[in-house]
Amino acid sequence: MSLDFTALDFATASTQPGSVCAVGLVRVRDGQVAGKSGGLVRPPDGLGEFTEYQTSLHGITAEMVAAAPTWRKVTVWIEQYAGEDVLVCHDAAFTIGVLRNACAADGIPLPTADFLCTTFLARQAFRLPSYRLPFVADKCGVELAGRHQVLINARAAALVAVALARQHGAGTPGELAEALGVRMGRIEPGCYVPASRHGPANRPGP
Repeated sequence: MSLDFTALDFATASTQPGSVCAVGLVRVRDGQVAGKSGGLVRPPDGLGEFTEYQTSLHGITAEMVAAAPTWRKVTVWIEQYAGEDVLVCHDAAFTIGVLRNACAADGIPLPTADFLCTTFLARQAFRLPSYRLPFVADKCGVELAGRHQVLINARAAALVAVALARQHGAGTPGELAEALGVRMGRIEPGCYVPASRHGPANRPGP
């Protein structure tokens, strides 16, 4: 067994959780970044309106995604890229929520995958003023160059998971979850089990 997984991040066109407009995936093999892929996505029908605020965060506009692959095609590609990997996300409630809502909007089944939330892992491991990705990445010695870019964020989440695994002697995503008292979530057609914390926190004292 080895520390293999795929980190995932999305950008959205608006505050509507299914309005996916970009995806980033970073593949990790044996604790090392082994590949990355991503790109623009045409949001599902009815969710393609871009708000000024969201565009100010990621720089993506409606014109930029007009010729991008549809979410239906991107979902298949995500499944092929990740294979049987655990999906690692920072703020999995948001990331998996985007996936679930986009699939619901297009009337397509959810892919099947276990997923692990680095926000929950960090909350168990550290005492921080915020558990947003920049704070967690800094604590783990991970450089986060730029902001709100899906590949940058996916890479940072991947490296945070690797750093935490090394700190806690974990050789697989499952061992990492167990070491920090976190329960992995799961998605599959017709089923969603959220990630959660179920063990005692390992944060240092004040």
